[in-house]
Amino acid sequence: MGYTRAGTGTLTDAQQRVLKVITELGSASPNQLWAFADLGIGKVMIQRHLKSLVATGLVAKLGSPPRVFYVPIRTDLPTNSELYAQVAAFTATDQQQLVLNKSFGFDADFTLYRGTEAFKRWFLQKQVPGLIKQKSQRHPLQDQVRDNYETLLASFISRREDVALAVDARLGVIDATDRYRSIHASDVIKRVFYQDFYSLPQFGKSLLGLIVQKAKVGEQSSLSYIAELSDLLQQTLPRLAAAFQCDGCAWVPHTLKRAHALQDLLQKSVDLRLHKIALTKVVAGDVVPQKSLSDLDQRLHNAFVTNHVSEAPAVLRRLKSILLIDDAIGSNATIQAIGQKIKTVNPKISIYAYAPVGSFKGFDVVRDI
Repeated sequence: MGYTRAGTGTLTDAQQRVLKVITELGSASPNQLWAFADLGIGKVMIQRHLKSLVATGLVAKLGSPPRVFYVPIRTDLPTNSELYAQVAAFTATDQQQLVLNKSFGFDADFTLYRGTEAFKRWFLQKQVPGLIKQKSQRHPLQDQVRDNYETLLASFISRREDVALAVDARLGVIDATDRYRSIHASDVIKRVFYQDFYSLPQFGKSLLGLIVQKAKVGEQSSLSYIAELSDLLQQTLPRLAAAFQCDGCAWVPHTLKRAHALQDLLQKSVDLRLHKIALTKVVAGDVVPQKSLSDLDQRLHNAFVTNHVSEAPAVLRRLKSILLIDDAIGSNATIQAIGQKIKTVNPKISIYAYAPVGSFKGFDVVRDI
């Protein structure tokens, strides 16, 4: 697929030269750019040009000082044939657009696209190349593209309708309790809820799944996504707390340290007016993220030895019902381990678990969050 470079006509000659080097190398640090004698640009001006290129959306900044790299961004839809113009012209009904805007996202070249545009970009990048490769001689390729697009769009809408059936109308969340019990055969956690599934078969990550993924990166670019999640949780968590008469809450701590830690920022911004149970993450030796483990027993063991309840036992015994809040639930191992430790201190406590996103299957390893 060919990609055009939008906006390059508005750049200065020096900015175009910097962009050309970044594009040819695939990525470059400011020092690497300064070392290119052909550029003839000083360090201060290189930094200014890079800032301008980031502002125009032609370049993305990755990392934090002193390890910073700049990478080129493909900004336009591919335009190497009439097929792409055909897809760009496809329309959707008002209802289809409503569903897409709420739930379909596609992450391409460091940009999160949403709704109808996201679906078209996903279709162009994930489906059209295959159609071109295996095109039938009996049917015009454009007809195949149209039929495939309409079929997939209808399939996605149907899947989202199935998801909607799993939503508790009173609480506005997906009840995933049966999935939890099918994995652990346990009632340590009384109910498990997701806002949405992390991903759907065939279509990949949901819009909310992508938002959580970007929020967890922990860089400056994560802050807008963290704010979006904060607004969502502020609407949802008080409703859950009221429904189950919760008098406490606990936020699952992160394993990896980040500049802008998602769970830390969320619990500061979401006003639950509940007692916050102190949880501590302690890692001895090498850090082993849960997402790196594919075996359920390994996940349970890792969660049990790294997550600790540091709240005073006397306080735990006074609580009757709590919300346990994670950023994503895959195997349920983390909430199970924390729940067991809390129940050991207070066997009568009711624990309700919530995460913005969770696995679609009974035990699906959420690897990208």
